[in-house]
Amino acid sequence: MAEDVKEVSALVQRARNKDQRAGEDLFRLFGSQAYRLALRMTGGHVGDAEDLVQDAFLTCLRQLDDLRDPPRFCGWLLRTVRNLAINRYRARQTRSRLIEQLTPNGLQSPSDAQTSDPWQAFAQKQRQELVREVFNALPDGPAKKTAQLYYFEGFDNTEEVARKLDIPKSTVTTRLERFRAAMRKRLIGHLARGSKPASRLTDLSEVQL
Repeated sequence: MAEDVKEVSALVQRARNKDQRAGEDLFRLFGSQAYRLALRMTGGHVGDAEDLVQDAFLTCLRQLDDLRDPPRFCGWLLRTVRNLAINRYRARQTRSRLIEQLTPNGLQSPSDAQTSDPWQAFAQKQRQELVREVFNALPDGPAKKTAQLYYFEGFDNTEEVARKLDIPKSTVTTRLERFRAAMRKRLIGHLARGSKPASRLTDLSEVQL
C-alpha cells in the first residue's frame, strides 16, 4: 500500500511537469474505475461514458496543481467524473426547458412530446437543432452569456447564474426574458418562412443588454 501511494505521488508530480508517460500511467491505473462509474452515471451508454472519462481525465490533468494530496488522485478523478455527468444531465434538462419556453407549444405538438414514431422523433430532433443553430447565430453579449449559462451549461437556477456573473438575480431574470423574446421572434419567423435561420439573423441588437 505504501508503495502504491508513493507510485501515485510520483506519477502526479511527473505529470505536473508535463511528463506524458506519467499521464498515461495514471490513466492505466485508474481509467477502468472511472469508466465503470461513468457507465453507471450515463445509464450504460458506452459512447457517453467514454467521452465522460476522457473529458474528466483531461480536466484533472489540466488542474493537477489544485490537487493538494497527490495519493488521492483516484478519488479526485471519480469526483470529476461524477460532477461532469451531473452537469451534463442538468444541461440536457435545461436545453429541453429552453425548447418548451421559446414558443407556446415548445416548438412541438403534443403528439411529438413522447413518441415512438421515428419520423416524429426525427422532426423533434430537427427542431431542437434549429434552436441551437439560432442561438449560436446570436451576437455575443450579456444576454447570450447569461442564457448560455442557464440553458446550456448546467446551472440549475437564476441564483446560481447571478452568483457566477456577480449580478443581481433580477438582472438575470430580465436578461433571460428578453433573450427568450428575441429567440421566439426569430424562431417563429423562421418557421413561417421556412428559410435558413442564420441568413435571417442580421438585426439582433435587442438581445445585447
